[in-house]
Amino acid sequence: MFASLKRFDIHVKTVEGVNQQTIVGALFTIFSTILIAVLILSEVSYFMKIDVVSRMLTDKSSGVEAVKLEFDLQFYDIACNRINFIQEVTRGTVHIHEPGVVEKFALDDGVTLGCHVRGANLIDKVGGNFRFAIAPPELSNNRQIMPGQSSNFSHVV
Repeated sequence: MFASLKRFDIHVKTVEGVNQQTIVGALFTIFSTILIAVLILSEVSYFMKIDVVSRMLTDKSSGVEAVKLEFDLQFYDIACNRINFIQEVTRGTVHIHEPGVVEKFALDDGVTLGCHVRGANLIDKVGGNFRFAIAPPELSNNRQIMPGQSSNFSHVV
């Protein structure tokens, strides 16, 4: 039985120019092959497993990384000249972006004033917010622009 086990030895000993297969080498080869197969199968099963997590963690990395923010919206009852993209960060600075960053296209169906807004922006990982203000930029911080008048702000993101 042990003689047939020697043929599995891939770590042959060289004794005075003669290659010699040993039982210890065969056992080592069989053990390492089984271990490699178990590790590969466990990695494949871990990769295929779906893990549902019911919590969120905050990103604690520093704010030096930038995140690309892409948006594509349609406002159905607002003219393009009234929509502005405004970004505020916790440092108190307000960024009103150039027309190249935010593209606006009028929805030309002949019935409504709609506007299609899309764009992309690199933002830092710092606290803050962004919004689409429905007013000229100089009036965007006011709470009420036209008191007593309702507006239709319906949109699709």
